[in-house]
Amino acid sequence: MTRIVNLSTLHTLNYYSSTMAFARLLDKYSQGCCYNYGGCFTTVTNAIWVGYKDHQNKNTLIIPSKLGNISTENFFNGLLNIFSFMMDETLTFSSEDKARILSKKNQLLTIKNVSELTHRHYALALLEEAWNELISFTDADFKKFEYLFGKTSETDPTYLISYTNELNFHKILTTLKARYPDIDWETDVDLTTKPGVDVMEPIKIAPGLYVQLSYIIHSAKTPDMLENLVSTLNADKRTIEVVSQFKGDRDAATTIAINEANIHTAENYYAPVLAEQHVHAS
Repeated sequence: MTRIVNLSTLHTLNYYSSTMAFARLLDKYSQGCCYNYGGCFTTVTNAIWVGYKDHQNKNTLIIPSKLGNISTENFFNGLLNIFSFMMDETLTFSSEDKARILSKKNQLLTIKNVSELTHRHYALALLEEAWNELISFTDADFKKFEYLFGKTSETDPTYLISYTNELNFHKILTTLKARYPDIDWETDVDLTTKPGVDVMEPIKIAPGLYVQLSYIIHSAKTPDMLENLVSTLNADKRTIEVVSQFKGDRDAATTIAINEANIHTAENYYAPVLAEQHVHAS
């Protein structure tokens, strides 16, 4: 059986955590309202300001990054333009923040290949941290991955689809690699953003495990990605199953004639492992 799974069934999305992480940067490092930032206000007001900036830059920065229409470098330039106080050379980042960044150096996309960190590098790393607060993994999420990967092999492959950008996927993959070092993860694989270049073939990241990501194939919706993937695989549709928490994905699977018995909600598909975890937690 070939599985097509929405990647976000395997992790937790927390927009509030990301918003508050950016708000805390305002609290800690903004010079105040004379710079037209929210630093002189409360954390709640700062969070509102961050939400406004998110809305203001959605179509010019956030969506283009998820569609792979701008490079990750330009995405960061956009963040630095929004949070420009982070580039004030008179600003001193706290020793706690700098120590944490250094301890995570190999996990952060912005600095992992940098030998000596400058003020700009610390600013970028702090913004990357805040952005990636969107993504987290619970114990249940790890159990779901183990359940899915246990079903996965070269002859029964799993394809993960996601509407995401390079930063978020980097955190997802880095987290899974750290959690499961015994998996034979692919090391020579290019998952960078390439504006103007479509890579439609799924990318292998581990034995039998592939990804198709919006920022690489420049597709806005996972239902469209699902249809494109099924067409690319050219597999017998009777041997394909689809797992997603999104009705749009499941409707797309029905439209392209995937067997209804092979179309699953995330809740139903992962029910065995989640029930087992509930028993152990009781």
